[in-house]
Amino acid sequence: MIKQEETNRRISIAKSISDMIDINQYNHKDKFTKDLNKITRNISELYNIPCTVFTQLRNKYSYNGGNKSWIEYIDSKVKKIQPNYTGEAPWILECTCCGKKDKKPNRSSLVRSLGLGGNDDKKNGGMCYDCSMAEKREPHPPRSKEWLLENRMKEIRKLGYDTIEEYEENLFVMGRKDTYYKSVDALSRTNLKNYKPELYKLWEENTWDGTNYETGMTIEHKTPKSVCWKERWSIEKSAHISNLDVMTQKENNQSWMDYSSKKVLVKENKFW
Repeated sequence: MIKQEETNRRISIAKSISDMIDINQYNHKDKFTKDLNKITRNISELYNIPCTVFTQLRNKYSYNGGNKSWIEYIDSKVKKIQPNYTGEAPWILECTCCGKKDKKPNRSSLVRSLGLGGNDDKKNGGMCYDCSMAEKREPHPPRSKEWLLENRMKEIRKLGYDTIEEYEENLFVMGRKDTYYKSVDALSRTNLKNYKPELYKLWEENTWDGTNYETGMTIEHKTPKSVCWKERWSIEKSAHISNLDVMTQKENNQSWMDYSSKKVLVKENKFW
């Protein structure tokens, strides 16, 4: 068991790490987290204490970088733009132009609509759809063929293909990826309801809504849909009950990271 003196020392270090970075300089959580994690890794190596210890302490005491501290920070910015904002549902956007009220599905959607929480360069942030569309837009400069090809190849490589021809061949066989996903999701829900009704009920009553990250449930595919599409699995095979599980969104993200790590490890070791 860690002695109280050591616990207090770790708490003090965690707070010091948080004080090293000014949260007010950020709109994008990913950028803030990246900078904070870099500092944390350096301090972790210096004191020979796992990074996870400091992350847990930041969350526990709401230091800079903890989920609660970030929400409070962004909420304070939302309040300046939307005086009637309460921080609770319903999530109402009051247009900064005409005053029209527009209900958003969750907090994240409202924050994004205001140009906060990640897209601080959002055009016409805080406006309703009609006012935003009425705003004059600057014409986009023409893009070169080289730029278009380079960016298309970036997206194709993300999907695991080395050439456009290889990707288009799979597209010809399997159809559009988003259409495949929708069909797999629909059949997965049906199969889960028919073969594992207790898990279906758990998912249905606690569905992830974009805010309940640690408790909201999702239907996970043990072999991810992106892999199923690339490997040309049929919709029936991808949505088979043996490929389904129910877990929280947090666990789902961790599952994907674990799957991706194993995939990279296999790829790196296959020539050994």
